[in-house]
Amino acid sequence: MPSPLSADAICELIISLLNLLVNALMLRQSQKLLLAIPFRVNELDEEDQGLR
Repeated sequence: MPSPLSADAICELIISLLNLLVNALMLRQSQKLLLAIPFRVNELDEEDQGLR
């Protein structure tokens, strides 16, 4: 059965949805990283001092 949407239109729709999803995930990850970096640096410094 021929679908009302062409295969190209469906592919474009799927790709644009995937791009939106990836952008949202990247944004969330970058926000988490920005929040986590200062704490991570402090933890690493403390661990280094404890080992020395």
